[in-house]
Amino acid sequence: MNKSFNRMSSQIHHLTKDIYNEKLRSQQAELKHLQLQINPQFFLNSLNIIFSLATVKDFSLIQEMTRCLVEYFHFMFRSNSQLVMIQYQTQQA
Repeated sequence: MNKSFNRMSSQIHHLTKDIYNEKLRSQQAELKHLQLQINPQFFLNSLNIIFSLATVKDFSLIQEMTRCLVEYFHFMFRSNSQLVMIQYQTQQA
């Protein structure tokens, strides 16, 4: 009886672990799908903002935004990480 209980307990543990891993894979796939939807919209909005800034000739802001976008896209193309460190920087006058 002890052997049966231990075997059932082990099977339950493995099934629980498998369910958890499947749920994690599903959530990661959903996150990746959402990221693929967001990135093109973000890119188009960014270009639209740069165009508007060019219309009002705010060249320093255009340069800053372009630099930030370049850094963002460099990060996005080289990063497969799920965790991202965020740092807040204030703009100095």
